[in-house]
Amino acid sequence: MKVGKENKKKQGYLYVTNMQQAKLVLRELFEDQTEDSLQEGILLWLRSMDDLEAYDLYLNIPEILEEGEYSITDFLEAEMDFPGISNKQILRSVGLAMLLVLLLSECWRLFGNRLYGKPEGDWPRFEIPITMRVAITLISLEEFQQELAASMVTIVGKPYYDRLLEKITIFDRPIIPKQRRAFENDPILKKHLSLVMWFTLMRVFLDAIYFYIEKNKGASPILRGR
Repeated sequence: MKVGKENKKKQGYLYVTNMQQAKLVLRELFEDQTEDSLQEGILLWLRSMDDLEAYDLYLNIPEILEEGEYSITDFLEAEMDFPGISNKQILRSVGLAMLLVLLLSECWRLFGNRLYGKPEGDWPRFEIPITMRVAITLISLEEFQQELAASMVTIVGKPYYDRLLEKITIFDRPIIPKQRRAFENDPILKKHLSLVMWFTLMRVFLDAIYFYIEKNKGASPILRGR
């Protein structure tokens, strides 16, 4: 999957450029979203693809991981021959889904459940686990964003995706866009409302969590070509 140069440039925009913004994004994300609701979005994304191979494979991931033959890295690299899967991009998409689950689950465990319904509470103190530090080394922020964007273009079509980017730009602030009403009132965007809302949340979530983890390592993420 490829994204055009114009979309790629737009997709390279960082909504999070400092720690205050990162915390604000994560606060607002978990103000009314739970781990389960965000993971439901992952299922919706996989179900929305042209075929259900990625979705069906993803449902079997717990058993696959328990058997110990494959890891998230194997799926992201998509170099193994997986029974019944001929399109390597399917393996790649499942790997991205697995990585999202890991990051969302850890975030919920570390601070999400303490911020849920309590956006004004003190920011929790916690140690970033090694699993999350390793996770963000498996794929760059830039590549992660581009892969999700390319998948969205494939699902909804380029005209729809371009319109979505225009709407997001209207809310061009370093916080999660409060734009469900804008999407609901848009005669075109409301067609894929749940999917685009999830995508928008993941777009800024990845900015925030990559920045937060990198900053706590002493460096912040930089997108190439900016």
